[in-house]
Amino acid sequence: MAILSSNLVNSIRVAFYAFVSYLLLTDPKSVLEYEGLIILASSMNMPLLLTTEGSSIYGALALLLFMTALSDLVPLLDGNHGYFEATIPTRLLVHFALVFYSYMGGNPIISNSLIFGYCFMEIWFSVLIFSSLREEKVERAKNEQKRALELKDKYERGELNEEEEEKLTKDLQEIEMKKIMREFEDK
Repeated sequence: MAILSSNLVNSIRVAFYAFVSYLLLTDPKSVLEYEGLIILASSMNMPLLLTTEGSSIYGALALLLFMTALSDLVPLLDGNHGYFEATIPTRLLVHFALVFYSYMGGNPIISNSLIFGYCFMEIWFSVLIFSSLREEKVERAKNEQKRALELKDKYERGELNEEEEEKLTKDLQEIEMKKIMREFEDK
């Protein structure tokens, strides 16, 4: 079992992005001149992004970060693990490519401390979420298999109540339908 569940890491990620978007709206200097960001950017030879008072770009960045947090909050509250299992590897790929591009000294607009810091945090959160999602997926599969074996044993002994029998029948129909659909896809 993972030390941190994917729901917890996702919740921390959403809260972090909401907090950073709030800081970008109220005090962008605190984000751009954060010591951790400066050390990270300096160690990777990234140019530091300087603040300009009253720039409207900080509002756009804050809105973008907030919408990113909100777009992950809804599937998180819904318990939609499939969404995260599909998007996290894609995010990792995109952010690794962006970090590589900015590190190699690509476009100066993209090769700066803020972009590098954002990508670094996104990669860190995504790796944590990805590893815990994989462990949780294996655990869910084991639990589902255990439950199916218990139902099968009850069925063979004739101990199923009406609700469990309907559930078993429905599950078997779904499995059969998936097999049929796979046969059509293979042709």
